[in-house]
Amino acid sequence: MMQPALILVVDDDPTNFEVIEALLSGQDYRLHYINSGDGAIAILEHLEPDLILLDVMMPGLDGFEVCRRIKAMPMGATIPIIMVTALSEKRDLARGFSAGANDFISKPISSIELLARARSMLLLREQYKQLQGFNTRLEATVQMRTAQLRALSIKLLEAQETERRFLAHELHDEVGHALTAIKLNLHRLERIMSTQASEPLADCLALVDGTLQQVRNISLDLRPSMLDDLGLVPTLRWYINRHAKRTGLRETLTCDALAQRLPTATETACFRIVQEALTNIARHAQAQMVSVTLRQANHTLHLTIQDDGVGFDQTNLSQARAKGTSLGILGMEERGTLIGGQLSIASTPGQGTRIALRVPLAAPV
Repeated sequence: MMQPALILVVDDDPTNFEVIEALLSGQDYRLHYINSGDGAIAILEHLEPDLILLDVMMPGLDGFEVCRRIKAMPMGATIPIIMVTALSEKRDLARGFSAGANDFISKPISSIELLARARSMLLLREQYKQLQGFNTRLEATVQMRTAQLRALSIKLLEAQETERRFLAHELHDEVGHALTAIKLNLHRLERIMSTQASEPLADCLALVDGTLQQVRNISLDLRPSMLDDLGLVPTLRWYINRHAKRTGLRETLTCDALAQRLPTATETACFRIVQEALTNIARHAQAQMVSVTLRQANHTLHLTIQDDGVGFDQTNLSQARAKGTSLGILGMEERGTLIGGQLSIASTPGQGTRIALRVPLAAPV
């Protein structure tokens, strides 16, 4: 059951409170009386009225200053204030509205005017409470949906990595073994057939060798087994050396010695971010040098990828994000977010690009 509206009356003269109390006696309101501005401000620390009737001419803090201070309080900003005053000049009204007052009642107080203005302000207060409740429910719904989307994204990435692992295994074992068997058979044929067949056999062997290498490369790019077996640092060292040989870039890796293996999700996300970043650098950056750094400090993992390439205007990056055309960068950001990290990208035309990932780590037990 809802409680009656609470009205705080602030007036240094208790007689004025008695008048207001008498005028509102037939209404379903609760009244609370304070005889000073200081007292009104202090009581708002533990009392939240629905309406404040505030006298203007009080000793100490006058009503204008009291109103200004109440409206500066987080809770007080939403409480309607009606100033009760004998002042009637326009400049006094302007001072009151400037201080944050919502309405005025002139002295001597009219019963009809008091009731009408009080009802109007209390209706606004009730509407605000309803809106606040709606916003709270909406925020809770958004948070719930965001959590559900994040959980779904995590499951999707896990499913992708599982599928990558399966495909890499199948390519390495099934296709790779089949191609190796074909190669061995071709070598046997080469030994028993005439020299006239040597040229097409050599061509077949070269094709098999090229296909085997392609299968190995695809398998490794899909999911290097050493990421599961040895962890992030050895895998990054192997991948960066391999990428440097394939692209001609001068790439360096600087790593702290990690006290223990990182969570599987963190290792996978960091590897995929480095993989995507190096692919983008090779395609677009026109860089000569790339440095990858992995450090751990104060229970936080820091991963940075820095190149000396052409860079880009970050305004264009913001526009690409909005259009959804920068899928590689969006994918890196999403991977960082899903492991509780934060990925930032800093770039200036002609001065290269720096990608930085910060991931909080659980303190060792």
